[in-house]
Amino acid sequence: MKKQQLKYSFKDVLTIAISWLFALAVLYIIYIKIKTF
Repeated sequence: MKKQQLKYSFKDVLTIAISWLFALAVLYIIYIKIKTF
């Protein structure tokens, strides 16, 4: 149980990375729209 809590599974890491990339992409798009506007 302790090992599972300490270690992230590969799926969890992938999900976190994808959500971070998605958030950054959304922020970048908003930034471009504001700058162009």
